[in-house]
Amino acid sequence: MPDKRTTTADQQRGSVTLELVVIFPVLMLLVWVGMQLVLVLFANRVALSAAQEGVRAARAHSGTVAAAEQRTHRSLDQLGNTLLLHPQVQASRTAEIARVEVAGHAQQLVPLFARLRVVQVVQSPRERFRSDAGGSQNPGGAPPGANPMGGG
Repeated sequence: MPDKRTTTADQQRGSVTLELVVIFPVLMLLVWVGMQLVLVLFANRVALSAAQEGVRAARAHSGTVAAAEQRTHRSLDQLGNTLLLHPQVQASRTAEIARVEVAGHAQQLVPLFARLRVVQVVQSPRERFRSDAGGSQNPGGAPPGANPMGGG
């Protein structure tokens, strides 16, 4: 009569290898997808940072759309052009608002993923100097040298 332990061991021989052959590619795909998501996050941060720099230039009292676009491109160059591919910059400026949009594609690590587009828009009110209607240059009409919050 054959030994039960050897029969069971013979039936399970190679099962660990089979499990690794099935699990390892799935595990690698999950790692790649995680890395792809990190690259998309980095591309978003690069686009946001560049758009913020551009809107700072556009919202200034003497700022222009050309200055905003130039500053945005300079910021993109400094941050590196490997994270955000084919960046496109659109800046606009109205009497009230300065707006900069940076768009591009994140690096593609997983070949089966579609190219992931990254778009960041930053807008801010423009700097404007207003004359004080009451003629007082101090907040709350306090006399010069006085603390406007009270307290001596």
